Amino acid sequence: MSRSLIEEPEGHYLIFATTNGRIKKSRLSEYAKINRNGKYALRFAGGEGDSLVTVRPATDADHVVLVSSRGNACRFMPSEEKSRTDSTSGEVVTTHVVRVQGRVSQGVSGMKLQEGDRVIGMIVTDDFDTSVLTISKFGMAKRSRLGSGEMISLLKDNGSEVLNEEGEVVMQRDGYRRTNRGTKGVRTMSLRDEDQIVSVRQIPDLEDQLFILTKTGMMIRMVSGQTKETLGKVTKGTRIMELRNLDRTGYDDAIIFVARLPAELVDSSDADEASFEEE
Repeated sequence: MSRSLIEEPEGHYLIFATTNGRIKKSRLSEYAKINRNGKYALRFAGGEGDSLVTVRPATDADHVVLVSSRGNACRFMPSEEKSRTDSTSGEVVTTHVVRVQGRVSQGVSGMKLQEGDRVIGMIVTDDFDTSVLTISKFGMAKRSRLGSGEMISLLKDNGSEVLNEEGEVVMQRDGYRRTNRGTKGVRTMSLRDEDQIVSVRQIPDLEDQLFILTKTGMMIRMVSGQTKETLGKVTKGTRIMELRNLDRTGYDDAIIFVARLPAELVDSSDADEASFEEE
């Protein structure tokens, strides 16, 4: 985080996400000065075994996408205003989807999870052209454009609209559909064989590189753009690592960690090429 941002934090926030689906938004100014013995930043109240997943800087323009290990995604805009009528006074009350809270607070429900599910990652951005890359423990990867979430016209390669047999314009969803905070979200990746998502990465540049580590200590390095972009949400994606046994009846290994190296830090002469199997 830049020194100028710490010195002038107005309009900037930190967003916390926990494994049990809690989310908290606090002003960055609350953390501009940290004591030697630290400061409390989050009070866990999401149930037994809750823990911090990630913390991201944010502004009022940003969208949030929470992704669970079982393949659901919940997208909302924390600063968006919601209106309701007070049952006692009859007045219209306007609040934000995620209100700003102090440091020692437990946040609010960000995503509803089924038993055994957990939040595995969070994307915070205002860039609709950025890519969201989900990677599963058995070596599958799926990359989709964040998009606006709205329905848009399906276009041909020449830019003209696609029409159906009745002459109507064919519509398609532009990226991840928006949902309400605190819901289970929508399906974002098809999983099988007890697979689950272990990493969610925002890919602003397709030349960014990924370092992928498995449980047995194997690592591969790959360019983000080598994963195929998919429009549909319920897809398996691309196999980026062969972790199946010889007869393909089970798995000998599993991915446990993924790190992203920004393209501007990559030495192009040291990039490895690889090809991956689509399923």
